[in-house]
Amino acid sequence: MEKIDVVASLGQMQLLRPAWVTAALAANDRLKLYLTVLQVARTHAEQPDTPPPNLGHELASAQVGAAWLKDLPGTAYREGRDLHIPDLPRVAALLRDDLRIMARPLLEGAAESALDSRVERWCAWLDTLTDDRLQAERLKALTRCAASLALQGGEG
Repeated sequence: MEKIDVVASLGQMQLLRPAWVTAALAANDRLKLYLTVLQVARTHAEQPDTPPPNLGHELASAQVGAAWLKDLPGTAYREGRDLHIPDLPRVAALLRDDLRIMARPLLEGAAESALDSRVERWCAWLDTLTDDRLQAERLKALTRCAASLALQGGEG
């Protein structure tokens, strides 16, 4: 039996809160990285003759070992209003998972809240990203949502 299961079975979930906060802070760093990757991909798609910056340092700082993320911006392109970002569904899954991790310390054990509804709405939307297309407006909205959750603890 895992430690978390033992603690949960004893009804001592508050003992897990410090670990959840630590995990939430790391998830916040990863979220910022994933959004940076998507924003750099957008910039590259709009200015394809300009090489994208090397994100190796940012990946290392966020302790993300997914080398494919470093190369992703250079493969993005624009078609009309859509950005085509290879591996977008993989990035969306990472964003979804880390949004939930980041929100957990605030949501666990609390009654359903506006924050819970917003997190679930964005996670459901991220699940709809099943191909490589993303409208620039949706990327901006996602960036604002994640910043609101990260910086304002869900107030925004």
